[in-house]
Amino acid sequence: MQHPYYKALFFLLLFVSGVLFSPKNTPAESPVSYGIDVLKKLEYEPLEWRRTAVFCNHSSLDRQGRHLLDVLNPSDTMAIPLIYIFNAPHWKGLSIPEETIWMDSTVIRYQQYPHLRFNIRDILSCDAILFDMQLSGVVDDPALSILQIAASLAQKHDLELIVCDRPPLTRLDTCQGPWHEGFELPYQYGLTSGELAHYFGTYFFPGLRLSVIPLDIRNRQDIPRFISPYPVKVDTLLLNSEQGKYATGLSLLQATNLYIETTPENVWFGSPSADPFFLKAKLADIHPAFGNISIRTVKNDTSAFQILSLDKVKLPEFYKITACLRLMLILYPDQILLDTQALARKTGSHEYGELLLRHTPLDHFQVYWDPEYRTFYERMKRISLYRSDAMKE
Repeated sequence: MQHPYYKALFFLLLFVSGVLFSPKNTPAESPVSYGIDVLKKLEYEPLEWRRTAVFCNHSSLDRQGRHLLDVLNPSDTMAIPLIYIFNAPHWKGLSIPEETIWMDSTVIRYQQYPHLRFNIRDILSCDAILFDMQLSGVVDDPALSILQIAASLAQKHDLELIVCDRPPLTRLDTCQGPWHEGFELPYQYGLTSGELAHYFGTYFFPGLRLSVIPLDIRNRQDIPRFISPYPVKVDTLLLNSEQGKYATGLSLLQATNLYIETTPENVWFGSPSADPFFLKAKLADIHPAFGNISIRTVKNDTSAFQILSLDKVKLPEFYKITACLRLMLILYPDQILLDTQALARKTGSHEYGELLLRHTPLDHFQVYWDPEYRTFYERMKRISLYRSDAMKE
């Protein structure tokens, strides 16, 4: 008869081996199928018997890194009628023209895309618009405007808008930053492409005929937080896909005269006139998490100076960037310049730059857009396409 201690030891070893050697649930081994992958599984039934206009770009890839156009038409003979493509790469040796859509005066931010042209007869010959572009997750993203334009054109000409869903590069369900009055979205909005299309259809373009090809998931929490959502390196319209985690901070910093340097792991910034060690000490007085600021030296043709990174500071991205910019503008008003017009174009908010220049207390930034955020959170509950245990603010 076995001694009970041996039996206990056996079960302990079995448990430890299960923990150590069980397969890891890594993004690379358990990828989530995007809308484009689900469309393939459906054998393209949503596009059957339709003349389809495709809005895509160089980020329109499936999980294997194949472009949308190759997925839809794997042979040299087109199987699905496509009449025009937005900003597509060279495909099958053909240079596809970029003159794809025309933005009428009802579409927000029209003035920022004057180079786009469109013949109205082309859209009238369509039955549907297929949209598949990787969105960054912040409003300072041309692809977001293109999605809104696709919804506008579909509603105006009674077309069906079909959206292949994708999660944003930034953190899902995390909303932060100034309020964009045009889009009626926070600067970082935390929605998938399909949910954004649902948002536009519900609150901007009533009556829009919308179909979303969903992500192949059971729950919002099943969407992994990918460092890079592709097996190959892909540049989006705004930034590299590996840099989605700091899209918010990077875009805001670009409205200053600060030196900026990015790597897949960090965004670094600074100025020869700004002492990062002093900034670190002053910011640590505001919150101890700023004690984790990283500092390193860079050299240019004439001098060497120190720059800093906030990536190890465990605070919301918008809060820590705002705290740092505000302090730099207070300490170095003649050296650190803020382009308030550029900041307003990026965020859709004229108030944010003015609040920074007035050295407004940090607590005020956290409550300034509270009424708009409360309305947005209520809307999020109505337009969410996937079950969620909790919405993160």
